[in-house]
Amino acid sequence: MTSSCGVLPAVLAASGNSPLIGPFNETSPYPGNVSCDTKDCVSKQAWPHHAPSMCATGADGNPFAVLNSNFRVRGTKGLRMWDGSAFPKPTGALPVLSTFMLSLKAVDVILDGCDSWQMK
Repeated sequence: MTSSCGVLPAVLAASGNSPLIGPFNETSPYPGNVSCDTKDCVSKQAWPHHAPSMCATGADGNPFAVLNSNFRVRGTKGLRMWDGSAFPKPTGALPVLSTFMLSLKAVDVILDGCDSWQMK
């Protein structure tokens, strides 16, 4: 993953801020004119697996909650999700156990809410 870190800056530099590509203002890994080792930043901030807690479950008033307590995706109809991304915070070193338990809970919630074959 880190082997591609220099590709985008090289393309942008070669384009001379072409209107097709630029202008471009770097905001990551650090905004502004901060020198840093991009490969080091990516190594410390990236995961080689599915990142947990990206679609967290939470209360209706929580602006960061993507799912409600019934595993429904907010703003959609008939769509539910339950995987490692549903946790509000990362669960620890072995997420497979927590994700399995979450899946069992999701099955119970979905089956309890089914009055018929038609989804609400």
